[in-house]
Amino acid sequence: MIAARERGRQCGVVSWTAPGMDCDGVSEELYDRGKIIALSGELGSRLMLRRMGVTAAVRTSVHCFNDANDLEVLRRVLKELSTKNAR
Repeated sequence: MIAARERGRQCGVVSWTAPGMDCDGVSEELYDRGKIIALSGELGSRLMLRRMGVTAAVRTSVHCFNDANDLEVLRRVLKELSTKNAR
């Protein structure tokens, strides 16, 4: 992995699922609503996903060039999606 090594400027990759929501649909909504690019599907990790009991996930990455506003947009869009899905 290539990442910033400076303290406070590290990056992270998180793969996750949202119960009751289609991973590909979540990725599309993230882009449409917030211009957030997220991968979805097997993510080259079929064996890991199977072990976790899922067939697909969404992957988001935070890097040193992201700021608090980027995370707020992600939070807002995910909240909107979860509210929409709860109806």
